[in-house]
Amino acid sequence: MDTKTIAEYVDFSGKPVSLPDEGFTGDCLDVDDYEKIGRIGEGTFGIVYRARHKKSKKLVALKRMRVSSDKESRGLPLSSFREIALLKQLKHRNIVNVIDIAVGHSADSIFMVMDYCECDLGTLLDNMIQPFTQAEVKSMMHQLLCGLEYCHNHFVIHRDLKLPNMLLTKSGELKIADFGLARLFHEPRRPMTPQVATLWYRAPELILGSTDYAAAIDMWSVGCILGELLIHRPFLPGNSEQEQMRLICDMIGAPSERIWPGFSSLPLARSIRFTDNRYNNLKLAVRNVSTNTVMLLNALLTYDPRRRINVQRALDHAYFFELPAVNQNDTTTATTTTSAMAPIDLKPTMDITLKQLDSYKDEFDADIKNRLATLTISREAYGNALENRDVYLAHPPVFSNKLSIDAPITNQKSSGRCWLFAGLNMLRQKMMKTYNLEELELSQPYLFFYDKLEKSNWFLENVLKTLDEDLDGRVVQYLLKDPIGDGGQWDMFVALIEKYGIVPKAAYPETYHTSSSSAMDTLITSKLREYARVLRNAHSKGGSEEELRRLKRGMLEEVHRVMVISLGHPPEKVTWAFYDKDKEYHEYRDITPLEFYKEHVQHDCSQTVSLINDPRNEYMKKYTVKYLGNVVGAEDVHYINLPVGDLKHYAAEVIKSGRPVWFGCDVGKFLSRNKGLNDPEGIDFKTAFGFGFGLNKSERLEYGESLMTHAMVLTGVHIEDDKTVRWRVENSWGEDYGNKGYLTMTDRWFDEFVYQIVLDKADLPQKVVDVLDQDAVVLPPWDPMGALAK
Repeated sequence: MDTKTIAEYVDFSGKPVSLPDEGFTGDCLDVDDYEKIGRIGEGTFGIVYRARHKKSKKLVALKRMRVSSDKESRGLPLSSFREIALLKQLKHRNIVNVIDIAVGHSADSIFMVMDYCECDLGTLLDNMIQPFTQAEVKSMMHQLLCGLEYCHNHFVIHRDLKLPNMLLTKSGELKIADFGLARLFHEPRRPMTPQVATLWYRAPELILGSTDYAAAIDMWSVGCILGELLIHRPFLPGNSEQEQMRLICDMIGAPSERIWPGFSSLPLARSIRFTDNRYNNLKLAVRNVSTNTVMLLNALLTYDPRRRINVQRALDHAYFFELPAVNQNDTTTATTTTSAMAPIDLKPTMDITLKQLDSYKDEFDADIKNRLATLTISREAYGNALENRDVYLAHPPVFSNKLSIDAPITNQKSSGRCWLFAGLNMLRQKMMKTYNLEELELSQPYLFFYDKLEKSNWFLENVLKTLDEDLDGRVVQYLLKDPIGDGGQWDMFVALIEKYGIVPKAAYPETYHTSSSSAMDTLITSKLREYARVLRNAHSKGGSEEELRRLKRGMLEEVHRVMVISLGHPPEKVTWAFYDKDKEYHEYRDITPLEFYKEHVQHDCSQTVSLINDPRNEYMKKYTVKYLGNVVGAEDVHYINLPVGDLKHYAAEVIKSGRPVWFGCDVGKFLSRNKGLNDPEGIDFKTAFGFGFGLNKSERLEYGESLMTHAMVLTGVHIEDDKTVRWRVENSWGEDYGNKGYLTMTDRWFDEFVYQIVLDKADLPQKVVDVLDQDAVVLPPWDPMGALAK
């Protein structure tokens, strides 16, 4: 049907025209010939129904075109004319097919009759339990690009590509739909509005207000779609243009005139704040995919539209020619060496059915790789069975910058004292250099004693603060959960040494209960919970504050008794005697722990700063966590939140100056204990199980998948082409793990699983130090930033 027939209802100016009283369809189909079964959804410019032709019983989709009732613009919008005209011309297997136009008995009853597709990709992705396989993703991307190639070859840009506008049949055939925003483009180009494309899929030149654009904006949307299919969730889900640009910068780095000439002159370039991320993080966002997948994604998500890959080159990309390879003659399948892409189940069930289990078993048994994996992996740990040899070979324990002193490796044994070990191991480096020592170990048990006592007091004080809180409430239950666990954070370490000082290990050595702390912890925890009941009951019976504090004093005396019986009295004065490397004897007699700290350790820890990387929260802000601490009256625990690139830069500079760096991380993630390597690809789960891990750092924090669990010391860094590549880590698990107690941490692992580093204020720019003058943002007690390193 041509445009003239539609114009018999309304003309192009929107002016109403007279209609016959009844029975008028002209050359169009009659909508009464169709039975509407249900509403499918709503496009940009119309509502879509599922319908059946009454005579042929063929299922179709009816898209009701919006008709304006406004007096000045009454009639069918010009955009609807464009969509109808374009879809009547664009005939391709991967573009939704318009059968004809159907009309009813009123001027607002105008429908496009289209081939029926079972669902759209957006709805399907939201309801799928398992993500698409790589073969399915590749098939859909190939079909999308084939359809888009046809559009661009006919000088049509879609301008609203997104998953909900990708329809899918039950046989796996993809159709591009909803051409309500589509336009013809030609040279010379005419200005067009930048307010097109859904925000999550909008190209950066549109966000920055460009009106001079063409097919490249569709290719950016294709990149967002590919990313979404790979990670099974929206790839760049911004809530505003400012946030969308921030997400783009965080993903591929900030734009510059070097990589995008002319971007700074775009209309909105000055009004958008760009983050200072200098790194492309695409490989971290889409883990466990091939190098060619990342390369194609990078080519699609390129800032400069002139350099962004076009549709023809995208179809010729190596991604489509590696396994699982796309069958170029059949765009509905993507084949591996064993099977073709099966039709996608569009009817997921709530329960697990026996038929479902049978299909799982058949699919598993059909792939000989699964049986081979079972024979191998069922016999030993993943870290050993799935060791990625290529990663280990690429990251040998060799570093371009390493501290000159290799202090003896310490061992926290069966305790959670890593933060104390890491803090004292960091401090001993300067002492060993100053006093020309071959070896030195400072007493972790000494600080451990006072930490337990102070944590008991901290807990009881918080019980007194929350006497009127509901016992079943989240706050009180959080306080009762683990009142004196072994773990801690840097500021808690500083609070202890500033109050109690430090002593050599020989002055207060290990006992059974420092090396294996669980029994003592359980004993004291049981008593503390009992004390909480006593205090709350006394308060409910009208006990005065003086009476409650008298009770508390007796409780602390009991805890102190347990500590002394288990660990012994900590020394009030010590004698430090040693031989240096030249075999000369030195002795310092009758010095207090605080004198030892001030005069011999000679590192003012009160002038240090905790830097964190928490991508959930705003950078260059000061944060604290409610109820986090150990010493009543000490400074609150504070952090400055910075991009991870800044943490790496500052840490590398300190190491290059010959000093160590205390840091906190989630050590168990992708750790090979035998090889001593932390790397996201060091354990090859993808090859064994056929899937990777899709959460990013922010989402891991939000969903409880990751937090700081362990503290260690950075003692080396390897730099190539001015970029950090890997880090040398001094651990406290003894010499049997890793490279005689040292670990190697790759830079990409740092990006994902390092949460905190500690530096002297003098090592930071003044603008960062000035953040400490801000009022702290208070995070709730259970926030993952309050996790204790153990």
